[in-house]
Amino acid sequence: MPSNHKDDEFEELPEPAVSPLEEEAIRWLVRLTSGEANAAEKAQFERWSNQSPEHREALRNARQLWASLEGVLAEPQEEIPPAVVAKKPVEAPSRRSSVFRYFALAASLLLGAGVAYQSLHDWRHDFVTATGRQEHIKLADNSTVTLNTDTAIDVQYSSLERRIVLARGEAFFDVTHNPELPFIVKAGEGEVRVLGTAFSVRKDGDQLLVTVERGRVEVRAGADFVVLTPNQQVRFNGGVLREAQVIDSHSQLAWRRGRLIIEDQPLSQVISELDRYHPGMFVVTNDAVGSRRVNAVIDLAHIDDWLAALGDSQPIELHRYGFVTVIR
Repeated sequence: MPSNHKDDEFEELPEPAVSPLEEEAIRWLVRLTSGEANAAEKAQFERWSNQSPEHREALRNARQLWASLEGVLAEPQEEIPPAVVAKKPVEAPSRRSSVFRYFALAASLLLGAGVAYQSLHDWRHDFVTATGRQEHIKLADNSTVTLNTDTAIDVQYSSLERRIVLARGEAFFDVTHNPELPFIVKAGEGEVRVLGTAFSVRKDGDQLLVTVERGRVEVRAGADFVVLTPNQQVRFNGGVLREAQVIDSHSQLAWRRGRLIIEDQPLSQVISELDRYHPGMFVVTNDAVGSRRVNAVIDLAHIDDWLAALGDSQPIELHRYGFVTVIR
């Protein structure tokens, strides 16, 4: 598909002017809701917010924006028949669409502030990948790690064990066999122990997903544990280690080959997964569109092209507002 095709499919809109004080207020909200703000930063925020009436006004507007954003982005849209989508003329923006555009562009600003904050703190980790990037790492014992999109790990080797801490994201490990030196992956409250094997660990907040391609691994969460063999997967979330499931590891781990293999999944779930690999934000605002079942092999280097092709073949509208792509 020609690379410029997406320009015909996505509606590009200019970003509204935002004052430096408003930007600062939004950055404070991003920081304070990250869960990592310390007492000193909270005290600094209190001093900042009480500097002047203008500071308090900027903060009040930012809080209102933050509280209203989710509802505006999730507002259901009327489903449009394919013929209407194809022939619908361009209309002047309505008051509602202008409000939607403003909030979507504000989401772009929030997203940009969050990314900026994260990049300033990634120096704490040994290895980090940006959104949409992957990295292959060879460790001191000749084991290898492949980091998926937006991933951070720390390597803590000692004379007693080989330990990796997965701070966020997803990593595939191909471990050199050494029964005298256990290989351990720590991710949140979960822990994976192996001797020699190939497997992946994915951490999304407090949720953990472990997939085995070769060998055996033991997944522990508190006193609970499960042993996985090839083509098995287990989830840990809500403090509970779930039952192991049989899967196709070749399909599940296709991201290592730059692909995402989708088998009969709702579009909303597909979009949520693609969001991990794409700089920006995807928002599905139509429940009927989000529930459509999808089968696809997606090239992760050309996500926009795949979405444009989907818009050609389905009654789906795609609009871009800054960093936010709206699918309805």
